[in-house]
Amino acid sequence: MTMMNQLIYNALTIPEKINHVTYKDNNPQYFNQWNSINSLVNPDVLNEICHSYKIEYHNFPIYFQPYNSVMSNTLILSFDQEFQKMIESFDFTHIRQFDLGTLYLPFIDYVLNQVKASLPNKININESCFDKIVEYLNNELFTLCGKVQALELHKYKLNHSNDKKLDLINYVKNQYQSKLTITKFFQNYPTLMRLVVHRLNKIIQNFTNLFQRIANDQTDIINILSINAPLVINDLQLNAGDSHSGAQSVIIITLNEQKKLVYKPRNLQVLSQFKKLCEWINIQAKQTLLPINFIPAGIYRSDYSYIKFLSPMLTENHADCLHYYERYGYLILLSYLLGITDLHLENIIAINDTPYLLDLETIFQNKVVDFNDAVSNLFYDLNAESINASCLLPTKLMVNEHESIELSAFKGKGTKLKSSFLGPVDLDNLNFHFTKKKGSYFAGGDNIPKDTNGNEINYLKYRHAIIWGFNKMANFIFSNRNNFINEIKKFSEFQIRILTKSTERYASMLRYANHPNYNHQMQYREKLLFNTWVYPYHDKSIIKSEVKDLIYNDIPFFYTQVKSTSIFGSDGTEYPKYFEKSGLQLAINRIHNFSEVEYENQKTILYDALDMTDELICHYTNQIKETENDQFDYISIAERIAHQIMDLAYKDDQNCILKTFDYSPDHGWRIYPTNENLYCGLSGISIFFIHLYQHTEKRVYQDFFNNSLHQAIEFANLQPIKSAYSGFLAPLYPLLLIATKSRSYSSQEIHYLNQLESKLNSYIETINDQTKLDFMGGLGGVVYLLNLQKQVWNDLYVSNMTLKRLNNIFSKNVIKFTNVFGFAHGFSGLSLPLYLMGRQDLAIKLLKKEAKLDEPQIFDQAKWCRGIPGILMVKALLNQQIDLMVPAEAFEKIDDTLCHGKCGLISSYLYLSRKLNNQYFYNYAFIMANAMLSDYLSGNEFKLKLTSNSFQPGLYDGLSGIGLTILSLSYDDIKNPLIFEL
Repeated sequence: MTMMNQLIYNALTIPEKINHVTYKDNNPQYFNQWNSINSLVNPDVLNEICHSYKIEYHNFPIYFQPYNSVMSNTLILSFDQEFQKMIESFDFTHIRQFDLGTLYLPFIDYVLNQVKASLPNKININESCFDKIVEYLNNELFTLCGKVQALELHKYKLNHSNDKKLDLINYVKNQYQSKLTITKFFQNYPTLMRLVVHRLNKIIQNFTNLFQRIANDQTDIINILSINAPLVINDLQLNAGDSHSGAQSVIIITLNEQKKLVYKPRNLQVLSQFKKLCEWINIQAKQTLLPINFIPAGIYRSDYSYIKFLSPMLTENHADCLHYYERYGYLILLSYLLGITDLHLENIIAINDTPYLLDLETIFQNKVVDFNDAVSNLFYDLNAESINASCLLPTKLMVNEHESIELSAFKGKGTKLKSSFLGPVDLDNLNFHFTKKKGSYFAGGDNIPKDTNGNEINYLKYRHAIIWGFNKMANFIFSNRNNFINEIKKFSEFQIRILTKSTERYASMLRYANHPNYNHQMQYREKLLFNTWVYPYHDKSIIKSEVKDLIYNDIPFFYTQVKSTSIFGSDGTEYPKYFEKSGLQLAINRIHNFSEVEYENQKTILYDALDMTDELICHYTNQIKETENDQFDYISIAERIAHQIMDLAYKDDQNCILKTFDYSPDHGWRIYPTNENLYCGLSGISIFFIHLYQHTEKRVYQDFFNNSLHQAIEFANLQPIKSAYSGFLAPLYPLLLIATKSRSYSSQEIHYLNQLESKLNSYIETINDQTKLDFMGGLGGVVYLLNLQKQVWNDLYVSNMTLKRLNNIFSKNVIKFTNVFGFAHGFSGLSLPLYLMGRQDLAIKLLKKEAKLDEPQIFDQAKWCRGIPGILMVKALLNQQIDLMVPAEAFEKIDDTLCHGKCGLISSYLYLSRKLNNQYFYNYAFIMANAMLSDYLSGNEFKLKLTSNSFQPGLYDGLSGIGLTILSLSYDDIKNPLIFEL
């Protein structure tokens, strides 16, 4: 067998070398040189790669030996001969074009000749179509060769710096105007030569297929477009989509002057079944839903499809806008249940009163990634396993750390970016090079309806129509669940695409891969593409297909059957049992599990995405019931709450995290991951679980306490001191509780405590006239908590000198405090740290000032934070006379939380009953608790800010505080967190 030449050898992939080449030498320096190039590929990743290639790690370096170390081979590649064939038939003497594109002329001429030679006899094509093919080929070849051309031009100019007659025309004549010079150019870049040959052969096949298919399908095309024979192809719009599966992409075809078809070279028969599903819904919901038809007319074959081209149609009136967005609400829920993703702004078009889908190949999607940490799992679940996954709701794509673009079909528009991108400049002269250019443009779509004047309507006015549509479709699913599932099962045989990662991730790698460094030896191009091995796929076997596509400048493409658990690469390689469950089974499970609770959860996400969460904040007016004699299993209810919280958590070996609903001055009420916060975050949640473990001795609660506190401390370590509730000090109260629970401290906790002194000194330096003084948000709570820790640890973590300095600053500043009623932000809260400092005289003086203030409105009087309960607790602690009470009618105005609801009042009254040995407070606490629990058991939700409890796990504002309060009804040794009781 004839030995392969060096050019072919340098363009071989590593798998090709493994399977077909043997070596006589194994010098490690060549592997070390390859391995020294910066990348994400570490030894562990290399082990995975070797395992996928079925070789031992220690044998891997041999495949980086140079050509002169090859002993034999069994691989015959002929791309160099094919290359020669492409340029040999070209007449170089007829060149009249002298620019960068001169390099491409032989290849373009070859492709055109091949395509024209294969044209079917029964098809008519305007010559302008071939002009479009030429333009397309120029773009393709510039993408592959442009950066190499820039480098070669630069090197040429350095070697001819004294040539004053040098210009681009002379350079081109010297370098591109003969078979010899073009061959020499590509022989310096064997990998580039292989890519060019490969893609051009694929492009020839693609155009041959296109024209043959149009010829075969003439009758159906004429019928769908309602045009007369004969069929004439007037125009081709190429580069209308990403390149997949051998340079295949979407092509928009203009036929008979004005009618257009969108040609998609892949199986989209699933669209026809979705159309049938819409027809079934129309029949079943004739009286309750607007008729739906989201899919344009199409012609579907096993390997390709034609979709009727749609142009946006103006929306006639207000009613049409309402109907458009009501249908949009239907689509949001259907997309969630059926696992439809990627419906971004380019895939929806507004046709009068209906959103039409231009792409539905990503239906019945499956999960391909696994994350090892709780935070990532939370974000994945919130975005990829909810109604957010479809991209129908506002979706930001970060271009860089300072700039993002809006992708969603709801409000995504064309956007001019401020960030720079690498692009060519001076294409027509010797200064041609690539540089960072500003002002790139992200193309928009026709997803927002327009009025009769062509102006985009204000989509924000129609958010309620989306919610209305979402609710109506949910009711349809509830009423037709089993029949709906039977219709979904009819999708089982259809082919779908599986999205493994975003197109932009792949495209960014290809932009790098076109650099000259990755076009000499194939092994260096592979080194770049091996970075894909660090992506957290749950099964990395598919990366072999991913790399294979990327090598040839294609965006990787994977597909499967709806009913299958296998996944297939673009070349047909099957990865069996890749998924635990099929996309069909996941959808059926989602529909089965779509309960009222899940409906409320998804509705909350919908409100959040539409920036309407203020409307979910509830103001309850239920009346107190005389239920002090009712019997409730308080411990079971507390444990039920605990398990609800644990089921909502995202966990890894050491940490857990949840979603919470919180307020930000910048964004208003939104859904966030829980942070270190004591009020609504992990530090507060841990307090409920440490008490629950103490009284049940169930290890699961101890583990959850440890994990939540561990994550809270991780977050807190990154923060300065802000208040007793947020920032660095947030986990301190739970750690003080640990001292009373006979539990030793972990190394992480000791490290945290050892930072107290330095953090406190830094905080003291920031105190000024603008520093908040109140207990919850400012200096008052910090002083109280730091003096409290002194009672537990003396001066172990905070020196007496530092603490004295803090106390003095507080004492001097507290006299400046303005007149505010209540504990969290008022006088009584500030009297508590003064009492702990030994300044009871000043504390009582503040309480007397507070007594002269007007009481808050009835709405706030029952709240611990702003009303009477907090003041009563302080007065009891300071042994002051109880001279005010919470009016009974105020109970009707509050929710169920610890901070501003019934649990705060219950918890305060239980504390007063213990402190004062007062039976009245004890009885009234149980009356209020039983009234609250009666409502809860009848509706299975506590009355919080949101109708869905799932987004409110916190201590002061959510489920943990309610659980702790209910637990305290059975045990009188539960410490009251409202005053940091130990």
